[in-house]
Amino acid sequence: MRRPWRPAVGRKPSFSCDEVVDKALEIGLDNFTMAGIAKQLGVVPSALYRLFPSRDDILAKCLQRIGVDTPRTNPDDTWQDQLYDMCEQFWALCEKYPGFATVLYIYPAPHLYWQDSLEFTVNNLVNAGIPGGKKRAIFALKILGDIVTQIYAIEENMRRKDKNGVTMYEKMQQRLEEHKDDLRVGFVPEKGEQGRLWYHDKVSFIIDSLGK
Repeated sequence: MRRPWRPAVGRKPSFSCDEVVDKALEIGLDNFTMAGIAKQLGVVPSALYRLFPSRDDILAKCLQRIGVDTPRTNPDDTWQDQLYDMCEQFWALCEKYPGFATVLYIYPAPHLYWQDSLEFTVNNLVNAGIPGGKKRAIFALKILGDIVTQIYAIEENMRRKDKNGVTMYEKMQQRLEEHKDDLRVGFVPEKGEQGRLWYHDKVSFIIDSLGK
C-alpha cells in the first residue's frame, strides 16, 4: 500500500508555491522539470518536495492558475459570436502559456479546474438561443476546444527548432520540395497568417454547421 505524501520536515523553504508555478509557466507546461525549476530558483531539486510531492502536483497548480484566465463570453452577443470569441480567447491562452495546448491531451480531465467558467459559457449560449439547447452548447465547446488546441499544438511544435536551429516547418518544406514530382495529393504546411486563416476557416465551418 502506497504511503500518503507528507511535506518534508526541516527549515521553511526560501520560495513560495506561487514562485514555483511562475517558473513552471515560464519554462513551459510540457517542458518544465523539477530540476529546471530548482535551478531557476537557485535551490536544490529536493527543496521543491517540501511543497510539491511530484511534477504532476506542480502541473495541477499551473492549470488552476490558468483557470483564472479561462474564456468568458459576453451574454449580449449572439451564440455564434460567443463561440467565435471563445475560440479567440482560448487561442490567446495557448499563446500566453507555452505547452498548454499539448498538456491538455496528456493531463486527466483538466476541465475540472474551469467548471465555473464553462457553466457560465454554456448558460450564455443556451440563453442566446443556440439550437439544441444545453446538450448542443456543451458539444460546441468540446469540438471547438479540440480544434483550437489541436491546431495550436501542431503549430507550436512545428515552430520549435532542433539543435541545429531548423524548424519542423522548414524540414517539411524541404522534404516536399525534394519529392515534388512524386506528390499527387499534397498537404502544404501553413504558418503565420496563412495558418491563422486555415484555423478560422475550420472554426467558421463548425459554427455554421451548428446552426443548421
